[in-house]
Amino acid sequence: MKRVALVYTFGNLKKEVTFLGGAERRINYIFSNIKNDGLEVEQVFVLDKNRESVLRLLDVYLNKSAKITIVESYYKLFRYLVKNKFDMVCYVDCIIQTVPAIVGAMVAKSERMMIIESSNRAYGVYKRGAKERIMMNWNCKRSNYLDTLYPSSKKLLEKKYGKHCKITVTPCTLPRIERYTKRVEKEKVILFAGRLNENKNPELFIKAAVECAEEMRNKGFCCWVCGDGPLREQMRAIVDESGCSDVIDMKGYVNMEDTTPYCKVFCSLQHTENYPSQSLLEAITSGCYCICTNPGDTGVIIREDFGILIEENIASLSEAFRRVLCFDEDDWNEIETAARSFAKEHFDVAKAVKHYENLFLEGHE
Repeated sequence: MKRVALVYTFGNLKKEVTFLGGAERRINYIFSNIKNDGLEVEQVFVLDKNRESVLRLLDVYLNKSAKITIVESYYKLFRYLVKNKFDMVCYVDCIIQTVPAIVGAMVAKSERMMIIESSNRAYGVYKRGAKERIMMNWNCKRSNYLDTLYPSSKKLLEKKYGKHCKITVTPCTLPRIERYTKRVEKEKVILFAGRLNENKNPELFIKAAVECAEEMRNKGFCCWVCGDGPLREQMRAIVDESGCSDVIDMKGYVNMEDTTPYCKVFCSLQHTENYPSQSLLEAITSGCYCICTNPGDTGVIIREDFGILIEENIASLSEAFRRVLCFDEDDWNEIETAARSFAKEHFDVAKAVKHYENLFLEGHE
């Protein structure tokens, strides 16, 4: 029996948590679904304050049989890993927070896997400069495996770290896919969902929507902006000053399971990478037509029969908006069928579970 620990570092949270990021949902969901007779999987959370809010949100992504351990500090994490001597310790690319997991695993002589879920780090972009780059290099060179979410980053990682560790690619997965597969009556809504920061590009969405506002009114369409963040007030000011509050609704945080399936169109407009955005996977599974900018691996999950890749500018997005306004009912039915079929084939958790089982048991994908 091989014993595997997944370390996820929430740390000392200063306030109650109201939502989970895509990586937190996806990774914990995958590991919770590993049920191989040759493996014992334990999820170890570094979590002190506000733990109840985190565990309440995580509960729906964890099987009832999942083994969970909570430690209150990084020092206790180090001691726990040394004491338990797991065969494999897995951790996400949290730079400084990852170090206690790596050192504890090294002392215990456990194999080590870093799960790279940040596109910046996968492609060697370090926003905090040299210190972040040096720390990431240290972490990678002391891992036996780097498991990246982004297929096109594999060659770059192999070039930098291939002498130190094996590089693998995580299969695309949507947690709780069944929540998005049932058909519902869709509304004429163009949806933007995500944290309102520069990388998510909400300004592009809102300015293109303003430009097409009159056509949207005529066709009975509206736009929803779901999410919060540092650009929220700036985006609201653009909406108010343009007189488009009847077309663009700034909804804030909402439950996407109760929102995305009811929309006809979804926009993912990030600067650096739309793959594998959990919001985008949810939209495809919900049968939405998807309008996406085209950095990185976005093209891996967008097909012409249910979406379009655009240039990152207002003219290109406005043209895409006007395109969808012309679809008839037959077009929408074909789009929904194609998107759901693609999701069913490509996003099931079973592929990711098998991927990790093979790595833990045999050392290959």
